[in-house]
Amino acid sequence: MKDSLKQFFLLRITECFNKNTIDSYRVRSNNTITLLYELRDVIKSWCKHRIKSFETVKYVLEESIDVMNKSTCLTFDNCPKELLIKEIEEYKKTESFDNVKASHLLYYIELCIEENANDYLNRLFTSIRQLLAIEDELDDKIFQSQLEKIDRNVTELACELIRVGYSKIYLFYYFQSLVKEMAKKEYKTFLDKYDEFSRELISCNLGLYSVVFILSVPKDYVLMDGFSDSISNDILNKIDVDKRKQFQQNNTRKFFYIRDVEALDEYCAIKKVREEISQILDFRQNGPEHQIIRIPYNAFVGRRNDDNMVDWYKSRIVYSLDISRLNTLDNVNALSDVMDNIVNNQMVDDESKSRIKSALRHLRIGDGQLEMEQRFINYWIGLEFLFSSPEISDSTFIRMKQYLISIMSSCYVKRNILNLVHWMKDFDCSIEVFKEDDSIDNFISGHEINVLMFYRLKRMKMHLHHTDKTKDYISNHRRNLEQHLSRLYRFRNELVHEGALKHNMESVTSNLRYYLVFILNQTLDYFSHNRSCDIKLTMDSFFWEYEKYLQFLLMNKGSNLKYDNIMRVPLQSNFLK
Repeated sequence: MKDSLKQFFLLRITECFNKNTIDSYRVRSNNTITLLYELRDVIKSWCKHRIKSFETVKYVLEESIDVMNKSTCLTFDNCPKELLIKEIEEYKKTESFDNVKASHLLYYIELCIEENANDYLNRLFTSIRQLLAIEDELDDKIFQSQLEKIDRNVTELACELIRVGYSKIYLFYYFQSLVKEMAKKEYKTFLDKYDEFSRELISCNLGLYSVVFILSVPKDYVLMDGFSDSISNDILNKIDVDKRKQFQQNNTRKFFYIRDVEALDEYCAIKKVREEISQILDFRQNGPEHQIIRIPYNAFVGRRNDDNMVDWYKSRIVYSLDISRLNTLDNVNALSDVMDNIVNNQMVDDESKSRIKSALRHLRIGDGQLEMEQRFINYWIGLEFLFSSPEISDSTFIRMKQYLISIMSSCYVKRNILNLVHWMKDFDCSIEVFKEDDSIDNFISGHEINVLMFYRLKRMKMHLHHTDKTKDYISNHRRNLEQHLSRLYRFRNELVHEGALKHNMESVTSNLRYYLVFILNQTLDYFSHNRSCDIKLTMDSFFWEYEKYLQFLLMNKGSNLKYDNIMRVPLQSNFLK
């Protein structure tokens, strides 16, 4: 079992950065440190009247208390944890613009940030190493507890690696290579390897990267300072032959922007250079539509070695949202068919048809944007179309908070069960395995599964078959959704009204896109079914349907009854990805 702990660490942290992982298990937008920074900024914005509702502040206050109570790697030498939590609790009761109390709390928050920010990554790696270094055999209960501790620390660690500057896609390939490497070796060498890669990641040593962007421009476009209209053979010869045609001057003139930059990884290097190009184009202002230059999705990048030479240039994308799979032809045809069904269905009111079409359009426009901020705005507009009301007195965001959260909460357990079933498909597993305690235990004992699958199955068993655990599982997810939706709304306001850009824009934009796609899939499924009754189908009837299912889950007793109600919830994921 001690070797299983090490395997679990590698599988779990790789899972955090895998874009095919469902959102519950991917790297989160915040850990304890980033939440302290966010709490500080939110209180300052509240005091400057940039945030209108204290409820927005309260969500961050409550989330901060939760994570600090669970944190095992935060130190409180300069400000005791009990004192900081007490100050946060006191401030929660204020609900007014009290600058004295705010300044008091901000002082304690700054002390905690100053004490922890620079050394938190090191402490997380150290804590995880202690959990992995156990040599004794563990009984099942202690083993499961140990996995839970590693899981919590890995969740913090993944976010911290993003915070210090590494890119998510780089970290995925980094840890995936370790999984493959360690699978070929005996685990007795693992801790030596762990010390090696943890020192490497903690050091945050910058590499020197050469980055090449290719921009297509009109024939009559004047060459800009810093750009070139030719590429050297030295660079061209170090690029795959099938990629070299991208550098040819054909019907569209090409400009090349070539820069050496220091960065933690090649993807960070590309983003730095892309930001340089953005600023050049911002200051130039391109003029007529036909002369607008668009920065491409990808660039070529190579790391300079000790001799200041680049061995090879690789094509890399600039951004990578957490989109598990591209739409296939089957998905495209299914979406087209279901929309034809909805548009021609006389029992669907015209307003609902209009809202669905508008949301689909903004999803498409968002997916086509190069700038992450424009993606975010279009995904948000798509959600607003679905949840807005013709009644002027109705707040779109309040409706979104109520109904989006109800829909996602009612589907949450079933979605996670189906994800496990998909994961277990190689074992010819039936969904019925989750109906009884014994069925899950029999599956675990009867199959050779990796430790991460073992952990997920044990956790799901606990959520499904222990008294009130299902309700707690859903309620906890509901609270997380409330907090994060409030965060996304605050980001939207800061982006629209202040032009503020966030360092974790990729992460929150991925979250927002997932919400939009998830709600659209359920919406399309609901309105495409022909019903025998004469009740007109509206957006409100769709919302009420899922509120009904959520109440079924929260009110009913008995494991079998709960399981049956979980599986009754309509859940669609095939129209959009």
